[in-house]
Amino acid sequence: MKTLIKNCHIISDNLEITNGHIQLEDKLITAIGSGIVDEAGYDRVVDAQNSYAMPGFIDIHTHGALGFHAGDGNLASLEKIAQDKFTEGVTTFCPSTVTMPEELLLQAMTAIKSYHANERFAKVAGVHLEGPFINRNKLGGQNTKFVQAPNIEFVKKLQDIYEISIVSFAPEVAGGLEFTSQLNELGIIAACAHSNANYRDIEQAKQHGLSHLTHFCNQMTALHHRDIGAVGAGLLDDQLTVELICDKIHICPEMIKLIFKCKSLSTLMLITDSNYLRGLPDGEYELRGLRNVLRDGKIWVGDTNTLGGSGLKYNIGFKNIVEITGLPLKDLIKTTSLNQAHKLGLKKLGKLEAGFIADIILLDREFNVNQVFIDGLQR
Repeated sequence: MKTLIKNCHIISDNLEITNGHIQLEDKLITAIGSGIVDEAGYDRVVDAQNSYAMPGFIDIHTHGALGFHAGDGNLASLEKIAQDKFTEGVTTFCPSTVTMPEELLLQAMTAIKSYHANERFAKVAGVHLEGPFINRNKLGGQNTKFVQAPNIEFVKKLQDIYEISIVSFAPEVAGGLEFTSQLNELGIIAACAHSNANYRDIEQAKQHGLSHLTHFCNQMTALHHRDIGAVGAGLLDDQLTVELICDKIHICPEMIKLIFKCKSLSTLMLITDSNYLRGLPDGEYELRGLRNVLRDGKIWVGDTNTLGGSGLKYNIGFKNIVEITGLPLKDLIKTTSLNQAHKLGLKKLGKLEAGFIADIILLDREFNVNQVFIDGLQR
């Protein structure tokens, strides 16, 4: 099928075209240009009405929404989450688990595999395993009952069911360095999260293959003038990629400005880290013995001042960094898609360019999602 998307404002990595058009054939982009194009010979013509056309967002860290969790262990939950991702402009995502019992993690992997076998909505690019190999002193929204020491054999058991792309863990705990090396041997991204690692710990773990900092600044050692901690390591070292929850709650606007000033854009990745409560009414909820309170868009762990994931939609996170940093869209867009595609090894994703997969989103000037194309099909 040949499709023409006309009258769009194209934004891609280092590319901006006003009055643009995008030509698709089956799953691929075949051409991009500007001005009027002959509409004859197309099976479908879509008038974007001057919407932004951008690569579909890639969310490498998202737990759920609307009461559904990636760890529920059933296909229906995955379908609801993946369908909801379209409302945020996300066309590819990593379903993310939490620290929970081993049998439930095994069930979750089986359900994710089942969804991947028949993807009707957003596509899965492997699982993000957050925990259970974390530091008990940096729990955040994780359940201390199910924390365990690094265990590569259990990771292999999960990997035998379905692909794991990222494991977020505390590299400073006993066995953490060996575990880092073992993850690299399996081709899994080793990421620091829920960690008390100081700067030297991070540098040492890097020598074993640590390359990523999960939900940067949150539940990790802060910047200090006597030890710059994990946050300082992330700011200083462009070999480390970092995730950002840009809801202006997990990271304040001034910190977002500082990160974008210090770090290369090619190292930054927007995420949602969305909790299963995103999109539900304010109130108290419980998931596997852990009580959460949703209030004014913020999700708290019980009665504490600890955040337990976010209520963020991906397109709003992008809007926030546009407003906070003032940087051009053609530069910022790589933080939503191309960087993630490179990190995960996803070929032909993350750019609007001939030969790339036609995962495209159309957004209005307030960054609301109007239309989504995935593999060239309009959804």
